[in-house]
Amino acid sequence: MADGLTQSFILLDSEQRKLVLQKIYSGFLFARFFGKTLGLLLKDLDADMRNEIIPHVESNSQFADGIGMGIGPVLNFVDDGLKKDITDRAKYNIALTRGLGFALTSNISSLDKNQRLQIYSKTENNFQADVGLSFGMAEQYTMLPKEIQQEALNRCRDHNGFAKGFGLYLILFTLNKCPQEVLAHVDKNGELAYSLGFGYGWVFPYLSAEFQSWTKSKSTENNRFERGFGFGIGLILRHLSETDKNNYFALADTRSEFDFGLGSGISFTWDCQTNEHKQAAYARCSSSSSFAQGIGYGHGYSFHYLSESEKSETFQMCMRNNLFANGLGYGLGWSFPYSEESLKNQIFEMTKTNNFFASGLGSGLGQLFRYFSKELQNDIFIKATENGWFARGLGVGLGRYAMAYLDENLQDNIFLKTIHNSEFTLGLGEGLAREFKFFSDDFKRKILDTYMPQSSFSARGIGIGFGLSFNYVSQEIQSDILKRSEENIYFAIGFGEGMGTVFQYLNAAQRTDILDKIVNNRNNGVARGFGVGLGRIIPFLSKEFLNKLLYQFTMKNTQLAIGLGKGVGTIFTFLSDDLQNTLLKLSEENKHFAIGFGEGIGKIFFSDIKVNQRNELLSKCYTNFSLAKGLGIGIGIFFRYYEANQESRREIFSNVLLNPHIMKGFGIGIGIVFSYLSENTQKHLMTLSDQNKDFARNLGFCLGHFLPMKFENDYTLLESKFPKNSEFEYGFGAGIGHNFPYLSVEMQGTIINKALTKKEFGFGFGFGLAKSFNHLDRILEKEILNQSLDNGEFSLSLGFGLGTLFPSFNEQSQNMLLEIAKQKNLFSKGFLDGVHPNLKYLNKESLIQISTLIEKQKSPEIHAKNSKENFLTSSVKNTFLYDYFLDINAVPIHDNGLKSSMDGIEEVSFLGERKKCCICFIDMINSTKVTSQLNDIQLSKYYAIFLNSMATIIANFNGKIIKNVGDALLYYFPNTTGKELRPSDVKDVLECGMTMISAHSIINSRMQEEDLPPINYRISADYGTVEIAKSQSSQNNDLFGFAISICSKINRKSHPNGMIIGHELYDLVKSLEKEYVFSSAQQIDLSLPDRNEYLIYHVEHNPETKILHPFKHKSI
Repeated sequence: MADGLTQSFILLDSEQRKLVLQKIYSGFLFARFFGKTLGLLLKDLDADMRNEIIPHVESNSQFADGIGMGIGPVLNFVDDGLKKDITDRAKYNIALTRGLGFALTSNISSLDKNQRLQIYSKTENNFQADVGLSFGMAEQYTMLPKEIQQEALNRCRDHNGFAKGFGLYLILFTLNKCPQEVLAHVDKNGELAYSLGFGYGWVFPYLSAEFQSWTKSKSTENNRFERGFGFGIGLILRHLSETDKNNYFALADTRSEFDFGLGSGISFTWDCQTNEHKQAAYARCSSSSSFAQGIGYGHGYSFHYLSESEKSETFQMCMRNNLFANGLGYGLGWSFPYSEESLKNQIFEMTKTNNFFASGLGSGLGQLFRYFSKELQNDIFIKATENGWFARGLGVGLGRYAMAYLDENLQDNIFLKTIHNSEFTLGLGEGLAREFKFFSDDFKRKILDTYMPQSSFSARGIGIGFGLSFNYVSQEIQSDILKRSEENIYFAIGFGEGMGTVFQYLNAAQRTDILDKIVNNRNNGVARGFGVGLGRIIPFLSKEFLNKLLYQFTMKNTQLAIGLGKGVGTIFTFLSDDLQNTLLKLSEENKHFAIGFGEGIGKIFFSDIKVNQRNELLSKCYTNFSLAKGLGIGIGIFFRYYEANQESRREIFSNVLLNPHIMKGFGIGIGIVFSYLSENTQKHLMTLSDQNKDFARNLGFCLGHFLPMKFENDYTLLESKFPKNSEFEYGFGAGIGHNFPYLSVEMQGTIINKALTKKEFGFGFGFGLAKSFNHLDRILEKEILNQSLDNGEFSLSLGFGLGTLFPSFNEQSQNMLLEIAKQKNLFSKGFLDGVHPNLKYLNKESLIQISTLIEKQKSPEIHAKNSKENFLTSSVKNTFLYDYFLDINAVPIHDNGLKSSMDGIEEVSFLGERKKCCICFIDMINSTKVTSQLNDIQLSKYYAIFLNSMATIIANFNGKIIKNVGDALLYYFPNTTGKELRPSDVKDVLECGMTMISAHSIINSRMQEEDLPPINYRISADYGTVEIAKSQSSQNNDLFGFAISICSKINRKSHPNGMIIGHELYDLVKSLEKEYVFSSAQQIDLSLPDRNEYLIYHVEHNPETKILHPFKHKSI
C-alpha cells in the first residue's frame, strides 16, 4: 500500500497530500515504509513539496526512519541544499540517523571485504547508525553469502547497537523461519535476545502456534528476551481485541520485564495512541513500577518527537513518579548524543535535583559507551565523580548493556574505575549480575571470584542484580545465589533489595511466603535489603499493604525497618505531602526506621531536598536522634561526591554537622566509603577526628568492621591507616569487637593482644565483643574469658557488656558466666555492674545467684560511684549503632573444632625417591602408664581425641601424616622438598608445632569432659634426606633415613608440651627471630666418626603472638 500510494502522492494537490501525511500518525509500519518510498523520490521533488514532507521527520520517528532508509543510498547524488538539510537534521534525529545507517547496506552483497569494512567503520562511533546498519543486513540476511552472514553474527557479538537491531528486523522478514544459527545465540547475547524478543512480539499474531508457544516459554527464562517481547506487544497492543489486551496486562502484572517492555512499546507509538489510551497508560504508571519505567524510557527515547505540551507534561510527571523519572533519564541517555545543546543542558540540570532521573541517564549513556570517543568517555567518568546517582546508573548501564561487547583492555579500565567510586561499583555489580547468564564462563568466574569480593559495594551490587533477575536464572544458579546470601551479608542485602524491588510482580502465594520468611527472621541481611527495595516502590503499593508494612512488619523486624526507611528516604521528594508527614511521624515512633529513613534522605539532601525542607529536617534532628544519625550516615556515604562542590561542603561543616548526633552518623557514613575517598579528603577527615570525639569514635567503630578484613594479613599496615587518638581507638576497638567472630584466626590473636595492652582500644573492644559473644564457638569463648579476668579496661568492659546482655543468653552460657563471676576480679566487677539494671528480666534461680554474688562482693573499692563506673555507664549511654552492622556471614555456633579429621588424609608417596624435606614427630609422654588404667572404650576415645586433633592441625599447615609410631605421629611437609628453601618456605613447620602447643589446654578440656586423664606431648622437627620404601602388604609408603632417626632421638629433649628442632632446620629458620624465640638446648651424641655432637634448639612463639583457636589456625 505504501509503495503504491507514493507513486500517486506526487500527483495529488496540496490539501490531499496533507491528508495523506496525517495518516502516518495512525499507522506505525505504514509511516516507515511510506517514508522509505518518499525518501527515494525526494531528489526529484520541487522545493515546495519537499517542505511539505521533510518537517514531519521531526514529529514522527517511523516516518523519519523511512525517509533515511529511502534517501540514504542516493544522498551523494542529491543537490547540496537537500543533502545539507538531511545531514543537519540527522545530527539531532535518532530515527533519521538510523534510517541512513540502514541505507549503507543497500548493495552490501556486491562489495568486496575491504569495501564492507569501510561501510562498517562508518557506524563505529554512532550507536543509532549501527542499529540501522543491522536493520539493513537483517533484511537481506537469508540472501547474503555465508561470509557476510558470518560478519553479521560477529558484529552482533562485538557491537551491542548492532545486536540490538539485528534480531528485530530479521524476525520481521523471516517470521517462523528465523535461521537456527541466530536463535542459537538467544541465551548467549543479551542484546540479540532483546531484539529477537522484540521482533517476535511485534509479529506475534502472525506466528505459528508452535512458535507462539516457544516465544512464551523463552520469555519465562530469559529476562532480556521477555523485555523485548513486551516491547513488541506494546507496539501492536492498540490493534488487539479487548480480551487480548486484558490478558497481556494481566501477564504484565506478574512479570516485571514484560511490564517494562509493554510500557516502552506503548510509549514508542505515543503519537498513534488516542487520548483515552494515553490517560489509561498514565494511570497505570501510578500502580505498576516497571510499566512506569517503560513509559518513561519510551518518552525519553522519543523525546524529540513529542509535542511541546507533551514534553512539559513529561517533565512534570518526572517530578512525581520516581520510576518514570528513572525511565525518562534512561531514554534521554539513549538519545543524548542526538539532543540539541539546550536540551543537554536542561538534562544535566535535572540530574542535580532528581536522583532517579540522574541514575537513569547514567544507565542510558552506559549503554552507548563503546560508541563514544575516548574524550567523551573520560568526560562521563568525571561526571560520575560528581554525582553518586549518575555514577550508579552509569555502572548499571555499562555492566548490563556494554561490558560483554568491550575489549578486555577497556573492561579492565572500567573495573579500575571502581576503586575510587563506591556508587559506580554498586551499579556495575548490579548490571553485571542482571546480564550474568549471557557472559562467558571465564567472565562469570571473574565476576564472582574477583570482582564480588572486592568490597561491600561490589557484593551488594551483584546481589541486587541477581535479586532482580532471580526468576530468570537456572535452578543451579538460584541455589548458588541462595548459598551466597547465607555466606556474605552484603550480597544478602543486595539480593533482598533486588527481590523487594520486584515484589509487586510476585503472585499472592509467593508474596505471603517471602514476607513470612523475611519478617520472622530478625537478624538478616536479606530483610534489610528487601526493605530498601520495597521502600523505593512504596508509591506503587496498595494502601492496605502499606499500612501493614509500616505498622506491623517494621515492628517485628528491625532490619526490615532500617531498610524500608532507607529505601523510602531516597524517594522522599516524590511522595505526597500526606505520605511525607506519615513517614516523619513514624520515624519518631520507630528508631530503626528512623535510622534508615535518615540515611536515605541524607543521600539526596543536597540535591533533591530544597533549602526550606532541609532546614525543617535539620530542626527535627535535634529531637529525633535516630533520624539525625541516619541523616549523617547518608551524607557521609555521599560525601565523596561533594569534593568539588564547595557550597555543599561548607554547609555540611558550618551547619549540618553542628548537631552531634548527625556528626555520629557522619562518622559511620565516612567509614563505609573511606577507602573510596581521595588521599587529601582522608587526611582532612583524620584531622576532624582529632577535633571531634563523636566523629572519631564512630569513624573508628565503622572502620573496625571493615579494615581488619581488608588488611587481614598485614596488621602493621592496618594500624598505619588510622589516627592515634583515644576516641578513635575506643570506637575502633568496639567495631572490631563486634566483628571479631568473623576475622581470621591470625587476626583474632593479634587483636586480643592489642586489647590486653592498649587501654582505650581494649575498653571499646570489650563492649563490642560482648555484643557478638554468642557468635563465638565454645573454645574461643573459654580462651577469651581465661585471658580477660583481670586485664584492665578490656576485662571491665567485656564483663559489663556481657552482664548487660546476660538475660538474653541461654542457660549454658549463663551458668558459665556465673561461675566466672564468683571470682573477685575486674571482669566480675564489670559483669555485676552490667547485670544489675537488668535483674528484673531474670528467672528466680538466676536472680538469687546474682543477688548473692552482689552481696558477697560489696566493698567500697568495687561499688563506690567513682569515675571509672561513671565512665562505664556513660559509654553504654553513648552506645554505637550495633544494629546497623549485621553479621558478616553465617558461622557454626559452639563448634568445638575437634571433629575427626583423619578421614581422607593422604599418605605420603615418594615412589622410591630420595629427597630432602622437613620431618616431624609428636610423641605422647608417659602414655604407657596413663593408658594402662583405661578400659577399651576409654582407650579408644583417648587416642582418638589426641590423634584427630593433631591430624587437623597438621592438615591445616599442609603437612602429611606418614604413620603412627607407637604413641607418636610421624609427619612431613611436601612443600619443603626438592628446592632451595627460604625461611618462609619452612615457616609452616614451626607454626604447626606452635599451634599443637596452643591446643594443649583445649585437648585436655575435652579429655576432662570425657572423664579421661590429661595428656602431655613433645614435638620435634628437623630437615634432612629421607628414603622411601613401599610395603608389599600395604598400600602405604614408609620413610627411612638418618634425618628421621635424629628427629626421633631429639624428641625426648623437648620440654613437655614444647618443641625442639635440629641444627639443620635451625639454619633455615634462624632469621625468623622476630616471630619465634630460639634457645640452645643440650647437644646430643650422634655416635658417628665424622659427626659426634649435634646442636638442638628449643622453639617458642614470640610472647606477643596468640593463637586463640588452634583448630582454625591455618597456613597463610
